Amino acid sequence: MKKFESIMDFLTHIMESDELDDEERLSQLKLFLTPAGSRLDPSNLRKKVFYKALGVAELRRVRLHDSRHSFGSLLIEKGEDLNYVKQQLGHHSITLTCDTYGHRLKNDRRAVDGLLDGPKTQDPEKMVADW
Repeated sequence: MKKFESIMDFLTHIMESDELDDEERLSQLKLFLTPAGSRLDPSNLRKKVFYKALGVAELRRVRLHDSRHSFGSLLIEKGEDLNYVKQQLGHHSITLTCDTYGHRLKNDRRAVDGLLDGPKTQDPEKMVADW
């Protein structure tokens, strides 16, 4: 089976594949179905799976969507490229990713402090040589 970089890549492949009919498409998406094969009810997922998992892990109750933001934030804090974060979250544009997670970017200005100030020397001949 083909490996995918993200869930969005997998879903796009399934939905756009010319090789699958509707029944095969549904069987590929079975992780979104109940054991009986019916559509997964978001409320049941939240109450019977997600909230129970939070309780077992002794974590406070949060919205399921909050885990998406946590994932995006952790990728950025880990130093992942914004384009990679965009792809993982399925954002249509890098602007959306920057607007949503830009505050998470490290504001480490030390690397560029003084970069545009010119050389630190007062000797004009040395300034030309440094440039």
